[in-house]
Amino acid sequence: MTLLSQQGIPMSLGHLAERSGLPKGTVHQQLRTLMEAGYVIQNPGGSYQVALSTITLGTAALEQANLGSQIAARVASLAARSGETASLSVLRDGQVFILYRVTIDSSLMTDLAAGRTMPASSSASGQVLRAFENEEPAGPNAGSTETVAEIRKQGYAVISDEFLVGMTTIAVPVRLPGIGLAALSLAAPTFRFDQEKLLALLTRSRVL
Repeated sequence: MTLLSQQGIPMSLGHLAERSGLPKGTVHQQLRTLMEAGYVIQNPGGSYQVALSTITLGTAALEQANLGSQIAARVASLAARSGETASLSVLRDGQVFILYRVTIDSSLMTDLAAGRTMPASSSASGQVLRAFENEEPAGPNAGSTETVAEIRKQGYAVISDEFLVGMTTIAVPVRLPGIGLAALSLAAPTFRFDQEKLLALLTRSRVL
């Protein structure tokens, strides 16, 4: 399910088996179980994709944490005031999982959206989440002690031209009831990135 959700296109059984490292029989059985539960559908050509019904699950999870409408309003407001792309993300299985994302500039075509993941090591949100996750950095993706200490001291992280070439992102940590640590971020084309302005907007929006 996680592998399917990370792709922008449907995947064949063979591709899923290859990417997961599992036997085709095992993957097929897992797909059948997910299809019976209504979480995955099989297309006429034989490929598989995540069912639209999973949107309801994601919405329900946010609403049960009393965050659904609250997150939508605050992140949308942040995007509107900045004129840039605003996101709220958490760590899941060592990667950055996007809970909510609003893009104002429609010319910025990326495949990142709510429910997608990014590498923690090459994103501003990931660096913030890693830095504030524990008192001491742990694991190969936690980053150097110097980097973690600097992020904790300044309270934010900035990444340019790494995960998305031509884009710069700034992120700050927030703590949400029912979710815990999350990262609130703004992303803009590097040529117009205004760190002082975007950091001020993020700082005022930290209390969700």
